Amino acid sequence: MKLFLMKKAMVLFAGMIVFFVFPLSCKKNDVNPDEVRLVALESTDSTGTYKTVFDLDDLGRIIKVHESGAPQVAIMNVVYQNNQIIITQPQTNNDAITTIDSVVLIINADNRVQKRIATSFLETKPPLNLPQRTYIYDTTIYEYDGAGLLNKETYRQRDSTWFNPGQVQIFLSIRNGMSTYVNSNGNVMSTNSNLESTSSTYQNGTLYTSKHTIMSNTSFEYAKGYANKTDFRNAAVLDELNLLQIHFNRNYKNLPDKIKRSSEEKDERGTIVSSNATNSDIVVTYNSYGFITSANNGSHRFIYNR
Repeated sequence: MKLFLMKKAMVLFAGMIVFFVFPLSCKKNDVNPDEVRLVALESTDSTGTYKTVFDLDDLGRIIKVHESGAPQVAIMNVVYQNNQIIITQPQTNNDAITTIDSVVLIINADNRVQKRIATSFLETKPPLNLPQRTYIYDTTIYEYDGAGLLNKETYRQRDSTWFNPGQVQIFLSIRNGMSTYVNSNGNVMSTNSNLESTSSTYQNGTLYTSKHTIMSNTSFEYAKGYANKTDFRNAAVLDELNLLQIHFNRNYKNLPDKIKRSSEEKDERGTIVSSNATNSDIVVTYNSYGFITSANNGSHRFIYNR
């Protein structure tokens, strides 16, 4: 579960940053793919085209993600400590609001993410805002098959909000879920997810509770044989940016060209309260030495150092 963007009440203050740049051209014979680094991303959505830049240390690891131009606006900072990658968003702390967001990735011996712990805190302060404090704690555990492909995610999220618009209100949400992956011939063919959500609201001296279950399925097709080839040195960090339609993992053989998604939400009585189904055709392009230059129908464009 990708939780780096603020959720629920925090969405009032979160924004999605996307980026844009012209691709570099290189002759195949001039490039050693082992020396290629992914250094920037340009993304396009309905609001325009934007560019983000990855600052690297001497080992080629991402240590900062920021907007291009001046002044540089940091999106996240990255620190490496033993088997942990610590990703933080710049904090805000003033008379109106305090925000703190971090993700800790615990890496196993095979250099894959074994556990992801995301925490967020939001406080809005009077007199500029109504008083509110929101806490989010999100944990995901990943399991892999013998080929290094993801085969299961187990996640738990706990959100709590204290809000006082004149009378105290308390909200609590607990979500537990699991996603299983079906892999074949080096690719993920489908995922099946089951999420159980329990919500409690205390308001006007009364406690209200509700339970919901969300079942979802995603299937992938690979008729066009798009090669899964790029710079994977910073896969764990780049996965937080949700660049591809699958996890950022060098062990996948291909990228999908068609994705079908469906979901169904039921209340505690088993009544369907919502459902959704979408189909997406994906276009991927490459440069002269075979690395991905655009994915997700051009919404993401990959910029390399050569």
